[in-house]
Amino acid sequence: SFAKKTAATLIGDIGQIDNIGDSALQAGISVLAETLSDGDSDVRKAAAGALGDFGPLADVAIPALSRTLLGNNSDVNQTVAGSLVKIGQQSVPGLTEALTSDDTLTQLYAADALWTLTEDSSLILPTVVSLLNSGDVQTRELAALSLTYLGRQALPALPAVRQLLSDDNNTVRDIAWIASAIL
Repeated sequence: SFAKKTAATLIGDIGQIDNIGDSALQAGISVLAETLSDGDSDVRKAAAGALGDFGPLADVAIPALSRTLLGNNSDVNQTVAGSLVKIGQQSVPGLTEALTSDDTLTQLYAADALWTLTEDSSLILPTVVSLLNSGDVQTRELAALSLTYLGRQALPALPAVRQLLSDDNNTVRDIAWIASAIL
């Protein structure tokens, strides 16, 4: 698995070389896309990161990245979401689908990536607001924090943010106070 992880990283580094032929480049991207189904999460993460290094050239890997994003490993999914941002606008459908993931962190990674690509709060606001009521403290914190990045576009979330002002967790309350001041 260390060898596969290293190979995925090295293939990603090839994307930085300007003189490589298109067929070799596409072959490398195909290998990385196939590697996304590897059983080792470190290998999948390295492959996803390497695909992001290719940027828009890796658009053929969007279906494989989108499937991987629906997996249950938040650490891998964070890398996948970042790579989909680097690939560009063509990633929006796969990221939108990930908003319904069973993994709340994946939902937040997808929301952040969608915001970066589209700056359309209507795509992500329902998901982020629903996560404000999560039973998980970390998810509530991150959801409230993400609303601060949306600024005034998150104004419809203000009632939900105000409910967090009485949360049991001090950090959640502090972030909710900041978010309510920004909105």
